Amino acid sequence: VSSLDSTQADKRAWTSDRPGPFTPLASDAARQLQETVQVAHNFLGALGLQYILIAGSLLGSSRHMGRIPWDDDVDLCVDALHEHKLAGLVAFLDAARFGVATPKKKLSKRMQRGLQLMQLAGHTVKIVSSRSLKFRITSQHADIA
Repeated sequence: VSSLDSTQADKRAWTSDRPGPFTPLASDAARQLQETVQVAHNFLGALGLQYILIAGSLLGSSRHMGRIPWDDDVDLCVDALHEHKLAGLVAFLDAARFGVATPKKKLSKRMQRGLQLMQLAGHTVKIVSSRSLKFRITSQHADIA
């Protein structure tokens, strides 16, 4: 093997594990993501909860004046003082889904309205992490992670 061949092989090995260029979300996925953001906004508003953008979503709002084109999620943060409201709602939904007794405390009118808005839009809310409560609102019609 000549030194030239060895150098070329080293370059291929060095670059083969690098990710390719970022590709924007397909237009349908971007539209569904925007719809889910609107549903989350309406849902949190119905619950009377304020939220802020964080992480990549905050960066995108500043750097791209909107969503980062290749970002496939939106990061929102609700004050930890209000997590119990979301956890209670998820517990209520999970109890109904699994056919077990629902919590004794009934859903407030705000929670009922928020849930109704989300269901009409074909979305659901669930807890996806328990270390720091992480909630995910997803469309029930699409496979967007």
